[in-house]
Amino acid sequence: MKTIDEAANRSFAMLQIAGADTSEQDFIGGFKIGVEFSQRWIPVEEELPQHRIAVFVKMIDRNIPILATLNTNDMCWYFYDYSDNEWYGFASVKKITHWRPIELK
Repeated sequence: MKTIDEAANRSFAMLQIAGADTSEQDFIGGFKIGVEFSQRWIPVEEELPQHRIAVFVKMIDRNIPILATLNTNDMCWYFYDYSDNEWYGFASVKKITHWRPIELK
């Protein structure tokens, strides 16, 4: 699927085939709210991820998300280095601006 609108319309069509009783406007609106929620970057001032759960983070000085985990015992972020398959501590927590889960359940 190319767009969120196309995915919403296809999902609604499948729902109609199954005989569900809901309006197109309500369904598509709810679908889009769910997509926006799943793509949301959470500011670190608002909430921090759970202890040692891998998440993507945005940093002040980087343009791409980085895989990281937060150790809430020492409040230190750890970053994964793909070149040597190791996690490394990163002292400057102030550089982390946002995070988001890798997988929503």
